[in-house]
Amino acid sequence: MRRVLLDTDTLSEILKGRNAIIVRRAAAYAEEYGRFTYTAVSVLEILYGLHHKDAARQLLNAEISFLENELVVPVLEDFKTAGLIRGVARRQGRQLTSDDCLIGAIALRLGLPIATGNTEHFEAMKNAGLGIEMEDWRRPPS
Repeated sequence: MRRVLLDTDTLSEILKGRNAIIVRRAAAYAEEYGRFTYTAVSVLEILYGLHHKDAARQLLNAEISFLENELVVPVLEDFKTAGLIRGVARRQGRQLTSDDCLIGAIALRLGLPIATGNTEHFEAMKNAGLGIEMEDWRRPPS
């Protein structure tokens, strides 16, 4: 199993603990690496969703998880790369969000594949000629 950067959708599924495939993959990953790696962008997206739902218990669980795992904060280089990713994809007719582009940029800087179920978001980055790698954690490992 390779070390990965979790996309927001995968982190959310881990926190919920409902998708059996993701739960198994997360357990195996945690056993091998001890902690998960995700971005401050995902923290923002998770907290936004939980505050929007007024989910106090889930907020507490998320806060605990944030303290126990590896948080990667974007740097200037990531914002520059995210702008490039978004601009190139837009020229190719794809509208990507700044959040996805920033997560993709961080993954490129760290040299990590993105663990995601939203492969189409990152496939556009790959099609734009960027070295984005993905692992779909919604599918059982092969």
